Amino acid sequence: MNWLKGGPKFKLKRVQKRMGGIFSLKVSYTSFTIFAIFACVLGVNFAIPLGGIQLSLYRIVLLLSPFFLLLPAYNKLNRTKVEYGSEYLVFLLIWIIYSLFTGIWVQDYLSWFKSLFFLTAGYIFSVLIFSNINTVETFYKAIRIVVFLSIGLSFLGFYESLTGVYYFASQGGVEVNMEASLLQKASFFREPITVFGNPNNYGLFLFFSTCFTTLLLIKGKGFISKIFYALVLVLTLFLIVITLSRSAFIGILLFFIVLIFLSFYNGSRKLKKRILLILLVAGATAVYFVLQNFNLFEELLLLEFASEGTSDSIRKNLILNGFIFLTNTFFLGTGLGNIEHYMKLFSTYYVGEIVNVHNWWMEVLISSGVVIFILYLKLYGNTMLKLLKGINPQNGKNVFWISCVFLSLLVGFVISSVGPSSLIGCEWFWPLIALTFKAPFITENQKLI
Repeated sequence: MNWLKGGPKFKLKRVQKRMGGIFSLKVSYTSFTIFAIFACVLGVNFAIPLGGIQLSLYRIVLLLSPFFLLLPAYNKLNRTKVEYGSEYLVFLLIWIIYSLFTGIWVQDYLSWFKSLFFLTAGYIFSVLIFSNINTVETFYKAIRIVVFLSIGLSFLGFYESLTGVYYFASQGGVEVNMEASLLQKASFFREPITVFGNPNNYGLFLFFSTCFTTLLLIKGKGFISKIFYALVLVLTLFLIVITLSRSAFIGILLFFIVLIFLSFYNGSRKLKKRILLILLVAGATAVYFVLQNFNLFEELLLLEFASEGTSDSIRKNLILNGFIFLTNTFFLGTGLGNIEHYMKLFSTYYVGEIVNVHNWWMEVLISSGVVIFILYLKLYGNTMLKLLKGINPQNGKNVFWISCVFLSLLVGFVISSVGPSSLIGCEWFWPLIALTFKAPFITENQKLI
C-alpha cells in the first residue's frame, strides 16, 4: 500500500489496526471498489427479503463504503489534480450542497429526499473510484467487471426479446407498451429491459458497455481474446437496435464516427490501413444487415414531432414545460426530484401521463438551475480537452486508446443520455460516469510513469 505514504504514520497504523479488527477478511481498497462497481450495476434488483427490508449487495456496499473511504480520502485529497482529478468530486459536492439549499422551496419533499440520497450515494461511489482506481491495470479491471456483467445481462435481454418473459419488470405494464411496438408487429423480437426498468435506460447502459467493450477489443491480447470481445460487441449492438432507443443508437453511431476519425487522423500508417480494412468489412456487413432487416430500423428512423400525442411530440413538450418551470423558479431550478411534481400539476403543453423529462441535460438544468448546469458543462468540456491532449501515439498505446475511446464516449453521451428517464436515481449510472470522468487522469498518471 505505497499510496499510504505521507501524513502522521502512527495514526494511520492505529486506524489500520482498528480496521483489521473490524474486518477479519483482508480486503484491499481497490478490490472493494471493484466490488462496489459490481454491486451498483446490479442495483437493488437482486435482493433478499428480510422482513420489510430488501437486502441487496448495493445497500450492503453503501453501508460499508465509509470504512473504505476513511484512509483514501485522508491521503489522496492532498494529491495534485493531475493525479487525483478532484474537479469532478468538487462539482458533485457543490451539487449536493446546492440541492440541500433548494429544500427551502421544493414542493415534493419525499421525491427531493430520495433524489438527494441517490446523488449522495453517487458521490460516495465516485470518491471510491477516484481514490482507488489510479493505474491503467486497475482501470481495466473496473472496465472488465462492467463488461462481464453486461454479458450476463445481454443473455437475459436476448431471452426476454425472444420469449416476452420479463423477470424484473411489471409484466402487465410491459405487455401494454409492447402492443403498440412496431418491432413486435414486424418481427418476433421484443424490446429487452432486464434490470433497467425500461428499454431507454437499458439502451444507455448498452451504450456504455459498447464503448467499454470496444476498448477491451482494441487492447485485447491474442486472437481468441479479440474474437471473444468482437462477439460480445456484436451482441451488444444488436440489443441496442432492438431496444428501439434512438438516443442510444445515434449515440453509438457518433461514438464510432468520432473514434474512427480520431484514431485514423492521429494513428500511424499501419493503423490507418487496419482501420480502412475494418471499415470495409464492417460497413459491408452493416449495409447487408440493414437491408435484410430494415423493419428493425424503421421505428429508429421515424420522427413525429409535428403529430400531437406521439412520443416525439411529448418529449418536445416535456422540454418546453421544463423551460417554463425554470423561468418560474427564477432559474434556480425546481429542486431534485420535483420536475415530475411540476409536470403533473403545472404543465402548459400536453404530455399525457408522462411526467419525467426523459433528458439528462434537461434534468440537471431544470432541477438544479443554471449555475449547476454551467458548472457541469465546464467540467464536461475540461474533461474532453484533457482527453484530447492524450491523443498522441507518442504518449503510448494505453494513453492513446483510452483517450480516443473516452473522448468518443463523451461525444456520444451527449445524445445517448437524452432518451432515458431520470438518471439521478439509477444506481448503475454513477460508477460508469465516474469511470468516464476518471479516464483522463488515468492517462496523465500513465504518462508520468
